[in-house]
Amino acid sequence: MHIQTLGDGPPLVLIHGWAMHAGMFAPLTQQLTARFRVHLVDLPGHGRSRARTALDDPQRIVADLIETIPAGALWVGWSLGGMIALHAAQMFPGQVRAIATIASNPRFVRAADWDHGVPAQVLEQFAAGLERDFTATVERFLALEAMGSAHASTQLRALRAQAFEHGPPAIESLRQGLMLLQTGDLRDAVANLSVPSV
Repeated sequence: MHIQTLGDGPPLVLIHGWAMHAGMFAPLTQQLTARFRVHLVDLPGHGRSRARTALDDPQRIVADLIETIPAGALWVGWSLGGMIALHAAQMFPGQVRAIATIASNPRFVRAADWDHGVPAQVLEQFAAGLERDFTATVERFLALEAMGSAHASTQLRALRAQAFEHGPPAIESLRQGLMLLQTGDLRDAVANLSVPSV
């Protein structure tokens, strides 16, 4: 996996969400690198990690990252990246100082005992759309990211430009990432975390 490291200070890991790449954190990078040694991760099949497409095993991804990321890092994950950060805290609590998740969820799909997720049909529609029209599906997802903003059209243009800056994500990685979002359930992991989390 491609990891770009910038700045000086305590280690901070940033992990992007589905169909994105580490460059999506660019608006924050300058501020963060003034205080942290920032490790910007491109997940398999995304950004500059497009040659490696296996995104079906978050535990293997975390094990690979732990070999490179310094112990005691703060892990920050956006959406799917939040699930990866949760796995890291669960698997390696002695090496992860704390985690912060942004627009993430330990279980993304709503269930009878979990009303904090999205209806299963939403992710099913993304999966079906991915097979019909890859680009339109990713753009629809980006539109959801900008929804509700006072400057949605401007932000959507910026997201589109950034999302494909290093080429489109690998379709197999997108399929596997959606499957993780559809099936992942880390509620027990959150309940039993031994590191601080927000």
